[in-house]
Amino acid sequence: ASSGGWFDLDSLIRLPESLTEAMEGVQDMFGGQSSGPGLEAMEVSTFGMANDGISANVLFQTMTIRAAAGSERKLARQVGRLIAAAKTSGEVLTAAATQNPEDPCDFMIILRYASMSNLKNHQSKKDFKEMFEAMEPQLERPIGLYLMDEQGGEAGMGRYPFGPGGEGGRDDAIYSSRKKGR
Repeated sequence: ASSGGWFDLDSLIRLPESLTEAMEGVQDMFGGQSSGPGLEAMEVSTFGMANDGISANVLFQTMTIRAAAGSERKLARQVGRLIAAAKTSGEVLTAAATQNPEDPCDFMIILRYASMSNLKNHQSKKDFKEMFEAMEPQLERPIGLYLMDEQGGEAGMGRYPFGPGGEGGRDDAIYSSRKKGR
């Protein structure tokens, strides 16, 4: 937020991030290694997730991401920053990401939330939205999203993230088209 004068604190705070991104971009252009070839390896296991917390009803979210060829290192850095921020947000039980070592353009992000309100609060934040907007130019295709319930540490039903109560989309379209025909 600008103070209305010549001094803009928000711009000053974002300056180091902009400089870092510019330097990493230059290193990518010249084939240099900027903070490694890809995403830092993270352990993704049910044991680790159990240590993060088990509750009666957890939401387990996966996002599959495909980077455009040549942008995988930049996307790896962005995914790494997203995970680091999620781990400190207070709303996320587990935040992890993987990058396929055989195809570095393939990523998966895993986020676990103790409640739907935690998911909504986390993903409604300005920083979360800005991180995904910044990733968009590096994507080959839209992000694949999957939500499911986890109950007592066991995988449950898949959930639709849209509409009232989680239902919507295809099911609503089919139901509404049937009602018109009667």
